[in-house]
Amino acid sequence: MTRIRYFGPLMELTGTDEEHLNITFPLTVGELRGALEQQHPALATESFRIAVDAVMRDTDTTLSAAGEVACLPAFAGG
Repeated sequence: MTRIRYFGPLMELTGTDEEHLNITFPLTVGELRGALEQQHPALATESFRIAVDAVMRDTDTTLSAAGEVACLPAFAGG
């Protein structure tokens, strides 16, 4: 089971700050995002980044495993 954490407005959209999902690896970060959007359709319209095991990952990065996934909303500021 992979721990999925949601931050900021993503918590409100999903109705939770954390859940555990059974994810089949390998898959890309983009495919992972698609799976999360299927679980929580409201995420499909949101801009957010994904960190895997505390490292920000690009959409085309292939994952062979993940202990924790963090869904981080867009940040602004300087």
